[in-house]
Amino acid sequence: MEMSTFRGPSAEDHHHMSPVAGDSKTTTSTTSLITVDDLITATRKCCTLCNLLLASDLHLQTHLRGTRHNQLLIERFHQKNENGIKKQSTQEEIDTFNTECIAVVTSDDIVRQEMAYNRERKHTMKKRAKKLRLRIIQRSAAYEAENAQRPYLTSTHKARIQRFLNELEKSLNTTTRKEPLNTTNYLACQRILTEFVKIFDTHGYEKDSPLEQRVFFSLNGYITLNRMIELRAECNKPALAPESLIALTVSVYRAATNHNLDNAIYLLNSGKLLTLVESFVRHLNGLKIDDLTTNNEQSESEKLAQIDLVTNLAETLAGLISMYNSIVKDIQNRENETKEDKLTMSRVTDFISYMANVGVLDRIASFFRTVRAVIYTTKSHVSDMIIHCLNLLQQMVDFSKPKSCIPPFGQSSKKSNNDSAQVLNIMKSTNFCEILSLLYGILIHETDGNNNQTITENNQNIIILHEKTITIAINSMILLNSIAVLDLDTFQTTLGEDTISLQLRHVANYILAYCNHNQSTTNDNLLHQIILLIGYYCVLNQDNQCRLAFVAGDSKTTTSTTSLITVDDLITATRKCCTLCNLLLASDLHLQTHLRGTRHNQLLIERFHQKNENGIKKQPTQEEIDTFNTECIVVVTSDDIVRQEMAYNRERKHTMKKRAKKLRLRIIQRSAAYEAENAQRPYLTSTHKARIQRFLNELEKSLNTTTRKEPLNTTNYLACQRILTEFVKIFDTHGYEKDSPLEQRVFFSLNGYITLNRMIELRAECNKPALAPESLIALTVSVYRAATNHNLDNAIYLLNSGKLLTLVESFVRHLNGLKIDDLTTNNEQSESEQLAQIDLVTNLAETLAGLISMYNSMVKDIQNRENETKEDKLTMSRVTDFISYMANVGVLDRIASFFRTVRAVIYTTKSHVSDMIIHCLNLLQQMVDFSKPKSCIPPFGQSSKKSNNDSAQVLNIMKSTNFCEILSLLYGILIHETDGNNNQTIMENNQNIIILHEKTITIAINSMILLNSIAVLDLDTFQTTLGEDTISLQLRHVANYILAYCNHNQSTTNDNLLHQIILLIGYYCVLNQDNQVYYLFI
Repeated sequence: MEMSTFRGPSAEDHHHMSPVAGDSKTTTSTTSLITVDDLITATRKCCTLCNLLLASDLHLQTHLRGTRHNQLLIERFHQKNENGIKKQSTQEEIDTFNTECIAVVTSDDIVRQEMAYNRERKHTMKKRAKKLRLRIIQRSAAYEAENAQRPYLTSTHKARIQRFLNELEKSLNTTTRKEPLNTTNYLACQRILTEFVKIFDTHGYEKDSPLEQRVFFSLNGYITLNRMIELRAECNKPALAPESLIALTVSVYRAATNHNLDNAIYLLNSGKLLTLVESFVRHLNGLKIDDLTTNNEQSESEKLAQIDLVTNLAETLAGLISMYNSIVKDIQNRENETKEDKLTMSRVTDFISYMANVGVLDRIASFFRTVRAVIYTTKSHVSDMIIHCLNLLQQMVDFSKPKSCIPPFGQSSKKSNNDSAQVLNIMKSTNFCEILSLLYGILIHETDGNNNQTITENNQNIIILHEKTITIAINSMILLNSIAVLDLDTFQTTLGEDTISLQLRHVANYILAYCNHNQSTTNDNLLHQIILLIGYYCVLNQDNQCRLAFVAGDSKTTTSTTSLITVDDLITATRKCCTLCNLLLASDLHLQTHLRGTRHNQLLIERFHQKNENGIKKQPTQEEIDTFNTECIVVVTSDDIVRQEMAYNRERKHTMKKRAKKLRLRIIQRSAAYEAENAQRPYLTSTHKARIQRFLNELEKSLNTTTRKEPLNTTNYLACQRILTEFVKIFDTHGYEKDSPLEQRVFFSLNGYITLNRMIELRAECNKPALAPESLIALTVSVYRAATNHNLDNAIYLLNSGKLLTLVESFVRHLNGLKIDDLTTNNEQSESEQLAQIDLVTNLAETLAGLISMYNSMVKDIQNRENETKEDKLTMSRVTDFISYMANVGVLDRIASFFRTVRAVIYTTKSHVSDMIIHCLNLLQQMVDFSKPKSCIPPFGQSSKKSNNDSAQVLNIMKSTNFCEILSLLYGILIHETDGNNNQTIMENNQNIIILHEKTITIAINSMILLNSIAVLDLDTFQTTLGEDTISLQLRHVANYILAYCNHNQSTTNDNLLHQIILLIGYYCVLNQDNQVYYLFI
């Protein structure tokens, strides 16, 4: 991770933070501003010296004691030593240096980077899996062509096997019309599959089962089994067969291949195993322990079938990979590898790599992460499923073992170079498939207070682990130890992460205590594995040694149930929830203000009266209220919060994308009809018509050179630049002519907008690399604006013809992922490239804002008419579709993402960042203005709180973006203004008074006008959104800051600023006691 993304106040600032409470001077100081920012976003810290993210204070303390940090610290200290003499640093100097190294990292940055990493990782895996699948299929097709003729074999049960396969094929033919198996066919298939298992069982009819297995292969039995398994493929919805039948089919697969190397090699070469792997991934996808152990809609037989199916698939795949591993080992032991050997090695590698990349490891990790209880009954086989999944992982890891055993210790041998199937690499991304989460969850269940799991010895409760729990624990640790032998460095790094190391420490303490009280041969193996695990974790790694030994405590305490729950709290408990109000509380501050709020207290009194045994309503005492509040507040895990937020955002974006696609299609269809009706352009003449025609012809000629996807050359670029500059002069009222509206109409009649759209599309997504620089596209958009400025006819044409889609999509594309750091820091871009990037987005925002402003005036005129014509209704519908498309395609989300990153604005003649922000705010204002109703509605009063005019869904989407992060924008700019620049402060009465830049004031005024417009339209949504914990803290500090500034700097401009902030505070607090309490609480 790059440190440039982890910016924030240093840990040193925590020593001089002033409390937020106090007079206005304190609340408006720079120090207080940083303090509020810490309250809002600071959740984790980062060591800038080691470039390491620290998950908690525990991780911070152990890291500062670790070897790597102290080595780098000493090296850096010697570099900073002015005299150049190496001397031992004092403890005070070390503490000072450590304080400088630790910086705060915002949770938004962490989540954003993790999501981006996971998205990129999954995309890469999906791409690799697709490539591997194609290669396996191509090789299998060649193999089948060469071996089309099956060997002729005879056996005792050949006739029966042939008859059974024919009957299965007959039953399968009934599903060709996508109709599920009927009861008769289902029972017939079940009987046949059961007979097959008996035939191939060495304890069944015959002892010569290998021959029967080969006969089954020669009669194409595996093809029939694959067809059976595909009855529950994704393309077959609803499923054509129950899971119990597929589980039985997989059992036959396993029985027909068991200890039969020839059949196993055939399955590998023919690509039949793809069906098994994809079935395993499909049925394990999203599977949670709760689905199998709780009383939900599934019957017990359905649950058992689901478990058995996944268990059989895991066991079959593990058995096959075990045989392939033995083949690979034999090949490696040979002195000379033949061409056939290399091909076999390649096929096995492709198969295991496909399993890893298609999602087998990720699905197992997702399942293991949810394990919190395992029920041990004769019917529930959850524990068996876990054991076989662990065995499957073990076999995949075993494939990565090198030819000869390499000692895991020593720097040169830390890493295995044999991970050709990328199993270890992907397992690392899944925290080694969440094996420690699995152990941790099972141990929590084992200490759940069940009487049949504890015995009393010397007045102490000794927990008795179930036999299968011990098996799972042993297999898990064998697997982890195998990974340690292969790649010790990765093993120690992954298990050294804060959350996982806490799990490991507790699991280790628990097992050591258990083995101490329960001595047996099985437990000796368990003890042996846990000692190995601890050894691999700590050896040659002082950081991990510190982590393991850091939390001192009595052994009895560390192995108790209470300690187990406490560690779980340390790992996951971050936020609280009020179960009475069903509200998530973001911080302790939010908790305290919520408990004082109206809604909570009203519900509390109602619930208290319900619980009153006498049925008499009386005022509860303070002690009763405190007790009731304590019962209502529960801890919510951060995993649940993140999962819910991600699910909500994913669903919201999916809905918006779907709606945008629908709107785009409708706009294109309408524009096609409009163009067909108005194909003939009006004939117009003007002073510059000939020049405009010649310029357009020259542009078309230059554009034709890009048809072969070749960028514009220098000659064409300069020609285009000259022509576009001339166009701007022609349409400018201060240019050649005063009659620019006529020139604008002539430009339209000569299809000028079509040419401009072609110019803009030179930087479309499909054109990579881009065919023209951003500066040329920015100039093109300037022509667009100049040709449409104050010309309603041209604006209506652009609306009706759908040409505006190009502008909107260009705006979204160029603003996507744009951050203020990219524009204000010295990165790889030259200053001219940065300026072109800014100008392009600025011009697009200004052009779109100007167009929507004209459409709003047109809509207002239509609304003021007594009778709307059919044409008026169609125009209203077109404008609504266009603005709704802008909102849904991502304009609001992209602006919000950009505003969220603003932490500094540079005011120079070359940098136009502030202008870009102002025009983006203006664009948002115009979109909100479209939602204003026909007549002005007072924002106060319950009946008038909500606007019913949001046909374009602008307000609804803006609410999801926290009103496009306008308060984050203001907050970031004010941080910059208080950055201690001398040219921005003056002395007055021995106090530093900050002088805000003119453009900062403009941004602040426009921002608050926009927020106040939203408040007038929908006061309830406005107060709810701004009442959230983080946003309300930002609002309070911004308001206090601006009030103090206006008090010291009185002018006409500042009077407007003061007017808007007073309005904003009023709308925030009026008729809302919660917001009033929240605003005044600190």
